[in-house]
Amino acid sequence: MEIAVRNYKTGDAEAVSALVNACHEADHARLAVSTEMLLKRAWDEASKPEEQLLVAVSEGRTVAFCDLVREEGTRLVSRLWILPEWRTSQTGRLLLERRVALAGAFPEPMLDVPVRPSQADQASLLGSMGFVHVRTWWRMRADLLRDLPAPALPAGFTFRDASTGVGTEALTSLVNDTFSEHWGEGIHSIGEVQRHLDSPGFDPHLLVFAESCQRPVGYVWSWIFRDQIELTGDACAFIGDLGVTTAYRHRGLGRALLLHALNAVKVHGMQAAELEVDGPNASALHLYRSVGFQESDELRWYRRELQTPSRPILQAQSPEH
Repeated sequence: MEIAVRNYKTGDAEAVSALVNACHEADHARLAVSTEMLLKRAWDEASKPEEQLLVAVSEGRTVAFCDLVREEGTRLVSRLWILPEWRTSQTGRLLLERRVALAGAFPEPMLDVPVRPSQADQASLLGSMGFVHVRTWWRMRADLLRDLPAPALPAGFTFRDASTGVGTEALTSLVNDTFSEHWGEGIHSIGEVQRHLDSPGFDPHLLVFAESCQRPVGYVWSWIFRDQIELTGDACAFIGDLGVTTAYRHRGLGRALLLHALNAVKVHGMQAAELEVDGPNASALHLYRSVGFQESDELRWYRRELQTPSRPILQAQSPEH
C-alpha cells in the first residue's frame, strides 16, 4: 500500500494520540497521551509543530509519527512511533529519510534517535541508514509505598523551594553549571528554562535548591503529570533533574536532594517515582540504587552526523559499550 509522509496538522491530534498509545502498549511502556494533552503541549519541544513534526499516512490512516526536539547548539532528537503491523514495511525508512533531509536545515551537527530493546526492527533500520549506537540510558523506578529516610543536609546548607521565588537567569546558570558536561546536554538558554517554568505541570514546591550562604549549589526538579496518571492509573512522579555543581559534589547533597524529592512527591500521593540516568554514570547509578531505584527500562541512543549547507557530513563515531 502507498505511504505518504507529510507535515503534522492540528487536525491530526486525535489520530496521532491513538497511534502513540498503541505503540506504548505494544512496547510495554507505562505511558499514555490524550488528544487534549497533545494539543495542550502542542509538542512543546517543537517551536514550530506543523513544520517540525511528521506523520506517515496510508489510505487515510495514520500509521507512524515522528517528533523533533531541538537542543540548541548541541543536537536534534527525534522519536518514532510506528504501528506494530507497519514496522516491517518501508514506513520507518520513509519517515526517517524525510526527517534527515529536514534536519539538515538546522545548525545542530547531529540527530539522535532513542530505541527500546523491543524495537529491534527500528534499531536495524537506523543502522542501515548510517546511525550508530553511541549510548545507553536507563529508566529507573522506586517504590514509595515504604518508609523513606528523611533528607539530611550537611552543616551549613539549607533547602529552599521555588515557591519563594526563582530567578530564571540564576536558574539557567545553575542548570548549565551542573549539566553542561553531561552526555547529550548543551548550554541551555534562558528562554528554554522559562518555558519549563511556564508549563502547566510546573509546581514551584517541587523545584528545590540546596543552598550555601543563600546561594544555590544544587537542585532537584520533580514533576507530577496528573493527566498522564489519570490515563494510566500509575501514580508515579518523575524526577527530571538532580544535580550539584562541581565544587560541592561528594558531600551528600545529591542524596539529600533526592530524598527530599521522594518524600515530597509521596506527600502528594505518589506511589512510585521514575528517573532517567546515563548508563556510564556509575556514581549516579550507585546513588539511585542506594535509595531503592531499580532499572526498569533501557533506552539505546542511535546517532547520525548531519550534513548542512555550511558543514560537510562527519564520520560517525564508534559505539560506546
